[in-house]
Amino acid sequence: MTLRLDIFSALAAGYVTTFGEKLSSVEKDSLMIGCMLMPFMLAIRFLTDYLDGDNYFHIDHPQHNLQRAQNQLHLFKLLNNSQAQLTEIIQSS
Repeated sequence: MTLRLDIFSALAAGYVTTFGEKLSSVEKDSLMIGCMLMPFMLAIRFLTDYLDGDNYFHIDHPQHNLQRAQNQLHLFKLLNNSQAQLTEIIQSS
């Protein structure tokens, strides 16, 4: 798994320009927190479902939700390691 900075840049630019002046500086500053929070929350949800017997998310095999949780945690780590660069992309959008 890798971060696609070109896609992140396009998404950030589209989001920020769509909101224009309606997006406050505090909201713009918090976008990176949201980007990191989503995969972290999903990881917790997948792991919880795995530990609880896979009752919520559909699975294709017994380790599916565990693998999903691991993937989301990996994405969280990638975002965390690139936080400065991603924040700069958001701020320059």
